[in-house]
Amino acid sequence: MQLTKEQGNKLIDEIMSIPGIVDKVNQISLKEGDAAKDRFISKTVDEAVAKWKLENAPPSGDILAVRERVIRDIEQAKTGKTDFGNSFSPVDGIEQQAKSQWANDANLRAEFMNDFSIYVAFAKAEAAGQVRIAASHVIR
Repeated sequence: MQLTKEQGNKLIDEIMSIPGIVDKVNQISLKEGDAAKDRFISKTVDEAVAKWKLENAPPSGDILAVRERVIRDIEQAKTGKTDFGNSFSPVDGIEQQAKSQWANDANLRAEFMNDFSIYVAFAKAEAAGQVRIAASHVIR
């Protein structure tokens, strides 16, 4: 996915509107030279472009499948012909796997303070790619 010139200019404007960014660039240039300034600018732009690509990426296959299922279920509900009891979505699979892991792992239960609902929410977020594990232990 490529940025258009207009999108690129908008992204540069957003970067330049970050409070203190111009002062930071000037400080780097004075203290470390133009090469360091150019590396900082390049890294900042690369990170902004990566964020833009992530935010503007087309939906993945799983999301499209769930979306299609929801649309079909809504249409069936409008007509009164539903088969919700026979439906299976990726979320169902995550919950079933979470139940199994929960039942078989005392350490897991302790980690989530014996609250299954917290663990299910975590499992769903993890499956959606919204969780990053920063350490192997809990930091409070």
